[in-house]
Amino acid sequence: MQNAVGHARLVAERLTGTSWSYDELPWFWSDQFTTTLQIAGFDEGHDSELVLGDGPDAFSVLLFRGEELRAVESVNRPADHLAARRLLDRGMGPTPGEAGAPGFTLKGHLAGRREGSAVPAG
Repeated sequence: MQNAVGHARLVAERLTGTSWSYDELPWFWSDQFTTTLQIAGFDEGHDSELVLGDGPDAFSVLLFRGEELRAVESVNRPADHLAARRLLDRGMGPTPGEAGAPGFTLKGHLAGRREGSAVPAG
């Protein structure tokens, strides 16, 4: 839906003569019975990944190319998805080293970046 709305806006802007490019962060979700899959970002090829979460029913996979966070694929972790969308949209994603620190959360990383302070664990 986000993609359809964004592209409709692009077409309307172009028809009215306004120059606008569609560069919104892609995101997606799908509910499958009791499981929610959410993806933020676009993985054009990653070279490393890191899993957040401690169970088979709720986790997020962070996909990196080098030191750059490219996408986050979440299963039953909506807070991770919302934080990932904000971080990716603003180019403030963690590095693999930061994300691998004990107690790391995407929400905590986002909060630390908003305050301009060191990134807190947890």
